[in-house]
Amino acid sequence: MNLPGLSEKLAALSGSDLNTLLMEVFRSRAGRINPSSLVNGLFENRFTQPGSTDPIALKKLELYYLEVATHLAFSVVQLSPLAPLGVCSSMAPVAQNTIVSSLRNTEIVSDVTNVLALMTAQEVRKNQNREQVIRLATTHRHVRAQAFDRPGFAAHFSIAGFTTGGWDQGNHRFEATAFLEHVTLHRRIIRSIFPQGPLVIRIYWQHAADRLQTSILKGLEELPDSITLEQESKTGDFTYYPVVQFKILLVDSGQSWELADGGLVSWTQELIPNHKHRLMISGTGLDLILRANQSTDPSSNTAK
Repeated sequence: MNLPGLSEKLAALSGSDLNTLLMEVFRSRAGRINPSSLVNGLFENRFTQPGSTDPIALKKLELYYLEVATHLAFSVVQLSPLAPLGVCSSMAPVAQNTIVSSLRNTEIVSDVTNVLALMTAQEVRKNQNREQVIRLATTHRHVRAQAFDRPGFAAHFSIAGFTTGGWDQGNHRFEATAFLEHVTLHRRIIRSIFPQGPLVIRIYWQHAADRLQTSILKGLEELPDSITLEQESKTGDFTYYPVVQFKILLVDSGQSWELADGGLVSWTQELIPNHKHRLMISGTGLDLILRANQSTDPSSNTAK
């Protein structure tokens, strides 16, 4: 159907007018659906297919992550299934068409760290105490629109997400501390799940100052067990993490599992707005950890 300019005209409508129009469209479409077709629709639509992860193991793993986070001074929060429209694409290099947009100026949550950044910014706006450090943690079922042509990857999956927000303390002290805090959290959990697994911490340097690099590397050297450290440099302008990023990988039998990911971002500097604010984010795919655990040790109990 070729209607030039239609999308621009619809986008120019007020939020209430657009919602009214779309709700009427979906009411009309839903009214034409034969109930018997819904059975096939559940399993043919990749967005509505039930997940393949063991739900009990998943809940145990979620609880384990949240309990560890609580012991490390993170505040655990329960998020809505919906987030404000544009919460990802407006502050990060993410295309809106990879996100399931919804009605009433919302979208289905596709990355909890963006939502936690909003919560951090709201708290900072209320309290400008420069000594305040805000640590937030949650687990959440995500939905993303892009199709993955890889076995085991689905349109919906569970993530444990973490953010640490605070003010510039000079000499990159806050950034180094927050970065190492997140690496330590993920290393502690992943090592307890894979006690014998060969783990790799991979650092991607982007625009990190020399002092920050030195502080991070010194902290990583003090980790309590032997983990291979790898370093790479990124010089491109298009990156999710403009300063530094980490990944924790499990390498087993020739297969590499990327289990955790995080880095420093500038989101709260625009949200507050104040360019002296700093934010560290990280996350891990819980379904992926369960698959890796089953692959490397089918008899193991994931949540230690």
